[in-house]
Amino acid sequence: VTYAEFNPGIRSLYFFIRSVSNPPKIVAIQHGHNNKNFMFNFHKKNEFTKNSLHEGQYYSPSPDFYLTQGNQFNQILSSYFPNKSKIIGGLKYDNYKFKIKKSIKLNKIKLKNKNKKIILLCPSVGDELRILDYLKKSVNFNFRYILSPHPVLYKRREGVINKYTQELKNKCNLEVYNDISTFELLSISNLVICEVSTVAYEALFFDAQSIRIVNSKHPLFFDMKDNLPVAYSPDKLRQLLNE
Repeated sequence: VTYAEFNPGIRSLYFFIRSVSNPPKIVAIQHGHNNKNFMFNFHKKNEFTKNSLHEGQYYSPSPDFYLTQGNQFNQILSSYFPNKSKIIGGLKYDNYKFKIKKSIKLNKIKLKNKNKKIILLCPSVGDELRILDYLKKSVNFNFRYILSPHPVLYKRREGVINKYTQELKNKCNLEVYNDISTFELLSISNLVICEVSTVAYEALFFDAQSIRIVNSKHPLFFDMKDNLPVAYSPDKLRQLLNE
């Protein structure tokens, strides 16, 4: 069972798993939001085969079955990987309490300066510097900014935090809470700034708006039809922050 889906780095493992005698079944679980712009998970039907003996040489290795979060991606998946998927919902939300009872710690954070709105900064894999570049040209001391990098950045989390702290120290109030998850911080946030992160949608569970950063020099990895506000430039981000 894997969350890696069709990530290029995992396909070789699918191949080697099938190379053993009596190989186990491989089940992929949808990790986050997928769409046609997220090319890891948008392929062509002729890239795959039902004959696993041909995988690796002429066709892409693949899981035996795919469990998806909903109809949106299930339809995309069925166009190139038919009859091998089932909708089960988002497993990671099973243990989440969308009406989080604010802990003493969360209340203390919120009350540190209750007169200023909280903006949650959520850089993900590969977009942290692009987000920072926009922030340097648009933030101010009118808001509180809390930095909460994606968990997968744990090996370089300290470096990301130090970079943001150094670059923004004279531009805004930046806070970091290593012992509180992004999901918990959403419950006290008024706005979220991110690029590719699924947090853009999860913020809506808490009635918090999101703004996506978009840099025209880089590919889009999200669905442009999701109707979330988009900042194509630092000037646009500054404008959105002041609305």
